[in-house]
Amino acid sequence: MSNKKVHLHIGRPKTGTTSIQTTMYRNRRKLASLGVLYPQSLPVSHSRFFVESFALDLTSKPLFRRSKQPLAEILHRVNQQRIELLEELKLFKGQHILLSGESGSHQLSREEIENMKSFFDESCGPNVSYHILLYTRAPDSFAQSCIQQLVKSNRMTLEDAILKVSKGHAGVYRSIYANYASVFGDAAIEFRSFEVGRAAPGGLSSDLLRAIGVAPERIYIQDQRRNESLSREVVEFLSWLYVGPRISGVAPQQGRETRVPVSAQDLKILKKVKGAPCNFLNPLEQTRLWQRFSDDNQFLSERFGITYEQNKTFTHSTTESPPQALAELDAVRPKLDPHLADAFDTFLHERMMN
Repeated sequence: MSNKKVHLHIGRPKTGTTSIQTTMYRNRRKLASLGVLYPQSLPVSHSRFFVESFALDLTSKPLFRRSKQPLAEILHRVNQQRIELLEELKLFKGQHILLSGESGSHQLSREEIENMKSFFDESCGPNVSYHILLYTRAPDSFAQSCIQQLVKSNRMTLEDAILKVSKGHAGVYRSIYANYASVFGDAAIEFRSFEVGRAAPGGLSSDLLRAIGVAPERIYIQDQRRNESLSREVVEFLSWLYVGPRISGVAPQQGRETRVPVSAQDLKILKKVKGAPCNFLNPLEQTRLWQRFSDDNQFLSERFGITYEQNKTFTHSTTESPPQALAELDAVRPKLDPHLADAFDTFLHERMMN
């Protein structure tokens, strides 16, 4: 039996993790023929499994606080997943075991990472080796993507989202590296550039396969899902819809009510309106963001040869709309609920007046 190698892809969020996970899950039979196990016993993404299975106190995790399931049900489910995964690992004759969950980059403490390693030490044998893989992303485009996510999915105002995101990025990569290196060893850790991986032949999924030692040319990899930017008008409209003060104070308010009802179908329609990349941070906020990132930037350059430079052309967006976005907005308006469509017209009128 060949010695097992466990590859843990731990994110970060907003670096194509959903695309990678979907591609690996859809191709798991082909991967198995090449000696790579992407577990069938777990969901497409392993983020919840990482937290629920290895947390010291699950009730302290944001994931649990957002869940509507009782603790006993969660523990029963994750225990069943562990049993089925252990059986799958026992039967697998190949070398490579791949798990992917972005929660691994920001929701596990050092002690919980040790729990993760103990699980695979026991299930894969004494000669198991490890490869911890994380994708990095330039702070300005990362911030832009996070702001959109907070507005469209977390129902947070644009002002609150900007405030939350602009406080991040100080020492994040150095901290992630320190936690995992202390458990798995320095040689097991690999950080790769999201931008380079996305531009490589076959995109991020193919880049990840190359990183774990598998030639992606040997299997058919479907085109990855592109996380395109929403139209700025849609992001601002969703923010405008949310009831309450624009800035909520110490803790940004999520899950806000809306001025008019917004159905899941309406949101699906609006989210399809794409726009040119835009930046919601003003020049001062961008400068401060890069200042907080400077230590991580030096660390990434020295340890992994990844260097980011501030994009001087990535300027603060104006209210001018690209023709494609305007055309898409005109096309989707008749598909919206009439009350929401009227609210959209009111928003656009106020936007033009300002």
